[in-house]
Amino acid sequence: MTKLRAPLSFEDALDRVSGAVGGKPALALRCGRKERTVRNWGDPDTPEQIPVDVALDFDLFFAEQGGVGSPFLEAFAHQREQLELARHCNRVALGRQAADVIRECGEAGSALVVAAQPGASPRDRAEALRECTEAYEKLKQTLPLLLDDANAPPEALGP
Repeated sequence: MTKLRAPLSFEDALDRVSGAVGGKPALALRCGRKERTVRNWGDPDTPEQIPVDVALDFDLFFAEQGGVGSPFLEAFAHQREQLELARHCNRVALGRQAADVIRECGEAGSALVVAAQPGASPRDRAEALRECTEAYEKLKQTLPLLLDDANAPPEALGP
């Protein structure tokens, strides 16, 4: 049974190239690896991944055999676009979260000022506690959005 491969994945690119050049045996011969290794590169359930230099050579081989396009280059470009999109979505979510944090912290600050005044009632202090708790919860919800970028390599964060 044929396994499903994600469109524009490296596994899909390998299938596309393989179909145009005479199959996995031709690819194994081209790169000097065992056919089993080439098959593993095309299997989404194995940890092996095609080396970049081999993928580039397979794109050239594909073109030499009359193939149109560059399957591995297209897969790489698509995956990079998806990563950039995910990063952008994270920034949008962080911006929305920032608005909520600012609102909640403003309400907490206002309630704290009232609670700190001479003659503040227990109700004023309870209101400040409630508002500070809500602000704290919003801040906690923000941390994962910040950690996504904080855990990225410095060169990925941009200026």
